[in-house]
Amino acid sequence: MDTEKRKQELLLKKEELISKESRVTQGIRHTENELSRNFEDQATERENDEVLDALKNGINLEIRQIDAALMRINEGSYGICVSCGKQVGAKRQEALPYATQCIECASN
Repeated sequence: MDTEKRKQELLLKKEELISKESRVTQGIRHTENELSRNFEDQATERENDEVLDALKNGINLEIRQIDAALMRINEGSYGICVSCGKQVGAKRQEALPYATQCIECASN
């Protein structure tokens, strides 16, 4: 796949993730003052917010990985393993477009 097409796919995926992150942020609704007066409800609300926080962190990590892949595309180093310098491989890039390592290096 040519890098321009991959770049467009990465940009689309980034837009989707930004939208998803926004929805997750809206779901994190409890501040110290907004918690229910019922202790059991408070515990449930805090657990839900912790799950949403973890989800948001995962989304933000993926956005940063996409940004790094876009930078590698612009620099001309996209698809080259950062560990060994060999090609990452088309199948791996298809499965994980922001992969920084070939399968062999990622397995070690």
